[in-house]
Amino acid sequence: MDQVFTTAATRSAAILADGTIGTFRSETPLPEQRWAAAAIYNGFVFAAGGHGAGSIHTNVWSSRIAVDGILEPWVERSPLPVAVQSPSLTAVNGWLLSIGGWKCFNGCATDEVYKAPINADGSVGQWSSAGTLPSPAYNVATAVWNGRLYATGDGPGPYDGQAALWAADVGADGHVSPFSTMTALPGAFIRKAVVATHGYLLLAPGGQDGAKTSRVLTAPILADGRIGDWRETTPTSGVERWGSRLVEHEGRAYLVGGNWTTAITMAPLDQNGALGTWRRQTDLPAARRAVQALWRNGYVYVVGGANGGGGYQTDVLRARVEDDGSLSTPWEQVGTLGEGAWSQMQILVDGGLVVAGGNQPYPGVSNRVWQADFTPDDKLGTFARAPDLPEANSAAVLVRRGPRLLLAGGYRYLGVCLSAVFSATVPNDGLSGDARPGAWNSAGTLPRITSFATGFLRGAELYLIGGDDCSGVAFSDSLRAPVDGPMQPTDWVQSVALPSRLATHATVLAGGRAYMFGGSTAEGIETDAVWLSADGADGLPMG
Repeated sequence: MDQVFTTAATRSAAILADGTIGTFRSETPLPEQRWAAAAIYNGFVFAAGGHGAGSIHTNVWSSRIAVDGILEPWVERSPLPVAVQSPSLTAVNGWLLSIGGWKCFNGCATDEVYKAPINADGSVGQWSSAGTLPSPAYNVATAVWNGRLYATGDGPGPYDGQAALWAADVGADGHVSPFSTMTALPGAFIRKAVVATHGYLLLAPGGQDGAKTSRVLTAPILADGRIGDWRETTPTSGVERWGSRLVEHEGRAYLVGGNWTTAITMAPLDQNGALGTWRRQTDLPAARRAVQALWRNGYVYVVGGANGGGGYQTDVLRARVEDDGSLSTPWEQVGTLGEGAWSQMQILVDGGLVVAGGNQPYPGVSNRVWQADFTPDDKLGTFARAPDLPEANSAAVLVRRGPRLLLAGGYRYLGVCLSAVFSATVPNDGLSGDARPGAWNSAGTLPRITSFATGFLRGAELYLIGGDDCSGVAFSDSLRAPVDGPMQPTDWVQSVALPSRLATHATVLAGGRAYMFGGSTAEGIETDAVWLSADGADGLPMG
């Protein structure tokens, strides 16, 4: 057999605002030296199986990712049912899957697929069979799109390439459908890397006929989950490698490592989406993203956001909406936030504005709450601190019912979505200068972890529209529950289906109808769609 080098080391580096990689640092090492498979889900890193000390193992470990990105001590979990090397370890819909691999050195490829539930504390339930691949494979590379798992590997013999690509649907109950054969790759490649993003599969072939390659291929994921034709895209700048890993983050693709290189290469991703005709308005005084916006008394207000230099805006700007819909010029600064952030939650409360949480420079998410009163000329006074949120949060739903503010779901840090609901009381005399919310208390639990949803109150019910679970899969439904009760998971019921999977969108309730604007239809595909709804049988305006 080839000489195999194993290590217990783990390392991490921050992805900076400009897409570059920061300095790598050492993290908590694995309990043993191991050539293991790894996956990440809901704030935990999992490692399983692999080769070490002359044997192939069944161990499964998990480590919580702390707020500052550091890995906490590894904890041993339920072992794999068989010892396996070079499988794929993949997390889908709350389940951990071990796919293919070797059961012995330099051969004995397996087609077996196993699954185990992932618990909220990072523990793993008992493993059970989830079916088989169409043929044995090892060095399996996988990608997930809208609950569908795509897999391609090597084998069955050592250094055998494969052109086969398979797909199976993974349900919320862990059911894995039989694997079906997709459009074959344009070559029998070895040690491949694959990722699903923006409605496409992106593939780094690795090698072919014993030679490494710098090629990169892409193919569209069709509406029915099948794969379209493969085509060449930009190669990896002459860096030839196999056995690398391909990941996507905020519109960029990263190809990491490989035989034998420490190189990390990055390329921006084309959205491949068509836009309607936009009429450009007066530019903001500084570029920014993830801003918040609201309308009040004939003005559009833009609040905070992140800028391209890695900084965070603290200004509040406004522009008047003219009769023809255009915005007045120039933008006017009418307030200064207590701190800079993006993806904050904000809400108009009586005569003031409440701003809560939000993302801040790595690795921070804020739990602070700020409030400022509007002056008679519709500018904002000084922001003052209000009681903090119970935990760091961004991208949550924030609504008001009478004197109560309700905060539902959200995102804490590093892929950890939340399901908690909290409430705080706001005095009713906000026009007299007291619109700061009081202390936050537990008010219930959502039936699932949810971030980047939108929500509104209709009568005594809270509606949650779309969102995602931090695994990159947007929801295609809406939920509702009475806000005056305990709001436990069993109190929530399904409302009507959405026209597509949707997150990071905006929803406005006006005139008895709901309007949905833009958002991401699935794993980062932005849309310019605007949906108007009519009253439905269950009271949700949708149609």
